Amino acid sequence: MPLRVFLTHSPEDLEADFGRALPELEPTVAVIADHDWHIQLQLHGNDLGAFVERLLARPTDLVIDHVGRIMPPRGLTSPGVTALCRLVDPGRCHVKLSTPYEGSILPRPHDDVAVLVHELIRIAPERMLWASNWPHPGQAKPTTIDDLCDWRAA
Repeated sequence: MPLRVFLTHSPEDLEADFGRALPELEPTVAVIADHDWHIQLQLHGNDLGAFVERLLARPTDLVIDHVGRIMPPRGLTSPGVTALCRLVDPGRCHVKLSTPYEGSILPRPHDDVAVLVHELIRIAPERMLWASNWPHPGQAKPTTIDDLCDWRAA
């Protein structure tokens, strides 16, 4: 069973906003850990680098939504991507391969996000999850399971 957390912040004060939110979650995280539940986290993935150490130290498994929401894609060496890969590598983090259009600047099949998907699959294919985000608000041609299968095959 998950606890879903959507962390938003003011662009002017990332550290203060997350700095308040993460400690406030600690009592809840302890309860979740006692029940062997996980945290499902949605945030702007470019911000992951600022909090990767805190997230690695948590006592629960983690699911990151929407291919990490690295917006816009910034390459495999960007701080957000590096942090996401660090979270996945030890084995306690899964990533939902959903809504690539949220982070993409290209049309479907969102090849700019596919680069990150390929890297995540290379690191831990068993921890990649498919999610549809149906009904795909604002999308005339949403990502399909076939698109994701094409990513896996590449």
